[in-house]
Amino acid sequence: MIRFKRCLNERKPVKTPSKILLSKIALTLLLTGCSGPKTVYVPAGEPMRLAEPVKARVWVKTQDGLVKSKNRVPISEGWYVLPKP
Repeated sequence: MIRFKRCLNERKPVKTPSKILLSKIALTLLLTGCSGPKTVYVPAGEPMRLAEPVKARVWVKTQDGLVKSKNRVPISEGWYVLPKP
């Protein structure tokens, strides 16, 4: 009987993790990767609070009534914004 020796440069088969372990890793990645910031829908007509400072044109009350400002006005973070009545 002749026995063949394995070549030195021949690779041994790589052992792969079990399917259960792979599924646990995939499930963990899926559950931790999908928990980003949430966006909440605010219905039209409801007051909203500004999350960051903005520059916008505002309505100014004059003798002629309400007039849109010519310049943009800085509005600070935390102020409430209400819809036009």
